[in-house]
Amino acid sequence: MTLSQVKGFVRKNGVNEAKIDEIKNDNVQDTAEQKVQLLRNWHQLHGKKEAYDTLIKDLKKANLCTLAEKIQTIILKDITSDSENSNFRNEIQSLV
Repeated sequence: MTLSQVKGFVRKNGVNEAKIDEIKNDNVQDTAEQKVQLLRNWHQLHGKKEAYDTLIKDLKKANLCTLAEKIQTIILKDITSDSENSNFRNEIQSLV
């Protein structure tokens, strides 16, 4: 996503202009960090579940379907990995 796309996304989803300006001014020479901090702030406002649903929905609306699919794949792998790790831990504990 470009910086403009990230700003538009977070603005539309509740991050106020003062916070956007603060993040921009704190990271004037680093647009990548601006994007990270803007998305981090937005995520903190919405919580994990709501943030994920909103992000995927809005990426698709913005015709960024490939990016939405990549994020969904990463999240699915993470969930699967957590589940496998949990099953492995349970198996180990049952042996002890």
